[in-house]
Amino acid sequence: MKKQTKVLLVLFAIVAVVALFAGIYALVTGQLSSFAQRSRGDYRGRITSLSLSPSSGTYRVGRNFQVKIILDTGGHETFGTDVFLKYNPRDLEVQDSDPTKAGVQIMPGTLYSIYVGNQVTDGKISISGIAQPGAEGYKGVGTFATVTFKALRPAYPSLVKFDFTRGSTTDCNVVGIIGSPIDLLMRVGNGSYTLSRYIRPPRYR
Repeated sequence: MKKQTKVLLVLFAIVAVVALFAGIYALVTGQLSSFAQRSRGDYRGRITSLSLSPSSGTYRVGRNFQVKIILDTGGHETFGTDVFLKYNPRDLEVQDSDPTKAGVQIMPGTLYSIYVGNQVTDGKISISGIAQPGAEGYKGVGTFATVTFKALRPAYPSLVKFDFTRGSTTDCNVVGIIGSPIDLLMRVGNGSYTLSRYIRPPRYR
């Protein structure tokens, strides 16, 4: 089982316990019905997504360029996010963000207090962010992590894709509570990059 999957299962368990106690309290105080209606209303029409920025561009072979992984929670409070990216290692090489650690890592963001499972192997990137237990989750739009690629050879284009199947809990996920723990992720935006040996400079009039 992937390390990120284990983390996700533990996170679901923690959130489930919190939701259980919240539900019991709401039931006792007569607030459960209104809470459920409010949660369903908040969820409708609001999209949680992961995307790459920039999503396209032309880059010279031998040069580095950065791509940000953007998390948009759609207005929901989230308690954890798993990201899995696939790329062609013959076209692109991930540059290590932390030479003091073994292996190759990308640069984590600051949206969550804990980042784990940060690794790059055989054309695959994985990283997970988790909110500190007992603390507030993340809500908003921000940089989840940053990847620095080096262009290795010409490609027209070279693709970078999220590993995502809607409803699956073994790939990209964004965990929140909508009445109960749920994977909020609805949409991903992949990247397409042109790698060239020569980039013509812009013409000035």
